[in-house]
Amino acid sequence: MMRNMFGLGWMEISLLLVVLVLIFGIGPSSQLLGKLFGTYRKVNNARQQLKGSINPLNLLGPKSNDRSSDLPDESTK
Repeated sequence: MMRNMFGLGWMEISLLLVVLVLIFGIGPSSQLLGKLFGTYRKVNNARQQLKGSINPLNLLGPKSNDRSSDLPDESTK
């Protein structure tokens, strides 16, 4: 079974939407859903941008197998 937004399937989301409309009416429900999905979209976009910008290889610094540059220079003694 396929899970989607918030770990819920389409059947659960549909049922929640119907209950929401029955309780609050169509006007307030549409405003609430617009805010909810807008926030979800913003969070998801921010998460994707953050995920794309963080690269573990960049966090480690430049790749160098030659560690001799870490040793003190013999000519300065």
